[in-house]
Amino acid sequence: MSDFNLSAFSDAIADLAAAAAPATASLATHHHRTASAFHWRDGYFVTAEEVVEAGEEIEL
Repeated sequence: MSDFNLSAFSDAIADLAAAAAPATASLATHHHRTASAFHWRDGYFVTAEEVVEAGEEIEL
């Protein structure tokens, strides 16, 4: 039998998500694609390259 505690694991993931929430954002592109990003430093958010096209406007 495993010593894995699903409740404790779930609580740890919830705590991790709560701690990361202030640094995460949702973005939408002109082509109605959505993705997530994280705040890197003042004025900069980082997301996957394939999310946006060159010159495309993004709304956070």
